[in-house]
Amino acid sequence: MSITTGIAKAVPWKDVIKLLSTVVTTAGSLLHLKNPKPIINKSDSVESQISTIQDHIILLEDHNQKQSEVIKQIADQLQNIALKVQETTLKQLKIFWISIGAIVLSLVAIIIAFIK
Repeated sequence: MSITTGIAKAVPWKDVIKLLSTVVTTAGSLLHLKNPKPIINKSDSVESQISTIQDHIILLEDHNQKQSEVIKQIADQLQNIALKVQETTLKQLKIFWISIGAIVLSLVAIIIAFIK
């Protein structure tokens, strides 16, 4: 079994793909929230401009919160993948040492068979 095959079996790809679609959808919606037009009209009253700026700040804070949630989801997914890769590596290391032990025991058995 190759290393990539072991990782593919250990990583819950169904969960990763399911969560990935959520992250991509959320990130896409954040990209569409951009407002390319100016946020204030200079001909408006000062009070109106201040109100518009306050509304825009609230919107930016909301976007910031959504971006933080997306980043957290991505970090959680990466952490889960890293843990699965580490588990797979440890399993493969155990299998390697068990195989070495089996080879040594086999060689000892062959030597004993030839001696008798």
